[in-house]
Amino acid sequence: MEKLFVGQSFDEVKMGTLVIEKFINGQCNSTTNIPFFVVRTAKKLMPTSMLSALADKGIDLSAIIQANKNHMHYSSTLRVKEHGIEKVIVVSLQ
Repeated sequence: MEKLFVGQSFDEVKMGTLVIEKFINGQCNSTTNIPFFVVRTAKKLMPTSMLSALADKGIDLSAIIQANKNHMHYSSTLRVKEHGIEKVIVVSLQ
Protein backbone atom coordinates (compact mmCIF):
# COMPACT_ATOMS: atom_id res chain seq x y z
CA MET A 1 0.00 0.00 0.00
CA GLU A 2 1.27 3.45 -0.91
CA LYS A 3 2.00 5.67 2.08
CA LEU A 4 0.85 9.26 2.19
CA PHE A 5 3.15 11.86 3.67
CA VAL A 6 2.00 14.90 5.63
CA GLY A 7 0.60 17.43 3.16
CA GLN A 8 0.37 14.88 0.34
CA SER A 9 -2.97 14.17 -1.34
CA PHE A 10 -4.22 10.93 -2.87
CA ASP A 11 -3.86 12.57 -6.30
CA GLU A 12 -0.10 12.85 -5.77
CA VAL A 13 0.34 9.12 -5.13
CA LYS A 14 0.81 7.36 -8.46
CA MET A 15 -1.12 4.12 -8.46
CA GLY A 16 -0.32 3.28 -12.07
CA THR A 17 -1.99 1.04 -14.56
CA LEU A 18 -0.55 -1.98 -16.31
CA VAL A 19 -1.40 -1.75 -20.00
CA ILE A 20 -1.27 -4.83 -22.23
CA GLU A 21 -1.51 -4.16 -25.96
CA LYS A 22 -1.74 -6.84 -28.65
CA PHE A 23 -0.56 -5.97 -32.17
CA ILE A 24 -1.20 -7.94 -35.35
CA ASN A 25 0.58 -6.74 -38.52
CA GLY A 26 1.57 -3.52 -36.75
CA GLN A 27 -2.03 -2.63 -35.87
CA CYS A 28 -3.25 -2.57 -32.27
CA ASN A 29 -5.80 -5.39 -32.05
CA SER A 30 -6.69 -5.03 -28.38
CA THR A 31 -5.74 -3.10 -25.26
CA THR A 32 -6.29 -4.20 -21.67
CA ASN A 33 -5.83 -1.85 -18.73
CA ILE A 34 -5.21 -3.49 -15.36
CA PRO A 35 -5.45 -1.36 -12.19
CA PHE A 36 -2.24 -1.56 -10.19
CA PHE A 37 -3.82 -3.04 -7.08
CA VAL A 38 -4.73 -6.09 -9.21
CA VAL A 39 -1.06 -6.51 -10.19
CA ARG A 40 0.01 -6.44 -6.53
CA THR A 41 -2.73 -8.86 -5.54
CA ALA A 42 -1.89 -11.24 -8.39
CA LYS A 43 1.76 -11.31 -7.34
CA LYS A 44 0.77 -12.25 -3.79
CA LEU A 45 -1.57 -15.02 -4.96
CA MET A 46 0.54 -16.60 -7.73
CA PRO A 47 2.86 -19.49 -6.96
CA THR A 48 6.59 -18.75 -7.27
CA SER A 49 6.88 -21.10 -10.24
CA MET A 50 4.27 -19.10 -12.16
CA LEU A 51 5.96 -15.80 -11.32
CA SER A 52 9.28 -17.23 -12.56
CA ALA A 53 7.68 -18.48 -15.78
CA LEU A 54 6.17 -15.04 -16.45
CA ALA A 55 9.51 -13.34 -15.69
CA ASP A 56 11.24 -15.73 -18.13
CA LYS A 57 8.80 -14.57 -20.82
CA GLY A 58 9.44 -10.90 -20.02
CA ILE A 59 6.62 -10.11 -17.57
CA ASP A 60 8.41 -9.63 -14.26
CA LEU A 61 5.76 -8.61 -11.72
CA SER A 62 8.39 -7.82 -9.08
CA ALA A 63 10.15 -5.44 -11.49
CA ILE A 64 6.82 -3.87 -12.48
CA ILE A 65 5.89 -3.28 -8.84
CA GLN A 66 9.35 -1.85 -8.08
CA ALA A 67 9.18 0.46 -11.13
CA ASN A 68 5.78 1.74 -10.01
CA LYS A 69 7.02 2.30 -6.46
CA ASN A 70 10.00 4.30 -7.77
CA HIS A 71 7.89 6.17 -10.35
CA MET A 72 9.97 4.65 -13.15
CA HIS A 73 9.06 3.45 -16.63
CA TYR A 74 8.55 -0.26 -17.37
CA SER A 75 7.92 -1.83 -20.75
CA SER A 76 8.39 -5.32 -22.14
CA THR A 77 7.72 -6.63 -25.64
CA LEU A 78 6.92 -10.26 -26.38
CA ARG A 79 6.54 -11.92 -29.75
CA VAL A 80 4.13 -14.84 -29.74
CA LYS A 81 2.42 -17.09 -32.23
CA GLU A 82 -1.27 -17.57 -31.44
CA HIS A 83 -3.40 -19.81 -33.66
CA GLY A 84 -0.66 -19.62 -36.31
CA ILE A 85 -0.65 -15.80 -36.34
CA GLU A 86 2.43 -13.80 -35.29
CA LYS A 87 1.53 -11.22 -32.63
CA VAL A 88 3.46 -8.64 -30.63
CA ILE A 89 2.42 -8.08 -27.02
CA VAL A 90 3.55 -4.90 -25.28
CA VAL A 91 3.27 -4.76 -21.48
CA SER A 92 3.86 -1.31 -20.03
CA LEU A 93 3.38 0.62 -16.83
CA GLN A 94 1.53 3.89 -17.22
